[in-house]
Amino acid sequence: MGGDSPSTLIREFVRRGHRARIVSVYLTCGRKEWIGKQFSEDLIVELERTENTDVCGERGEYHSFAFGGPLFQTLLRLHDESQLEIENDLVLDFSLSAN
Repeated sequence: MGGDSPSTLIREFVRRGHRARIVSVYLTCGRKEWIGKQFSEDLIVELERTENTDVCGERGEYHSFAFGGPLFQTLLRLHDESQLEIENDLVLDFSLSAN
């Protein structure tokens, strides 16, 4: 099966101006420190250095929320409210407003 590597794909996502943050981490295979982080070169490198992790989260390591980029008319602002842990997931509770 061909195609670009997960690292290449996520870097292209960031390079094209898409903006997203990690809003949920499955604690069995992800790290608490990722919660709330915005995708950037630094985060991509951190994900690449984490053993047994798919950089794009395709094994359920994390879930992300897109809040801006070329497909958005308006940038959304995420306001972190709290974090909660439920069924081995760390979840970021947030509210939204338009920029």
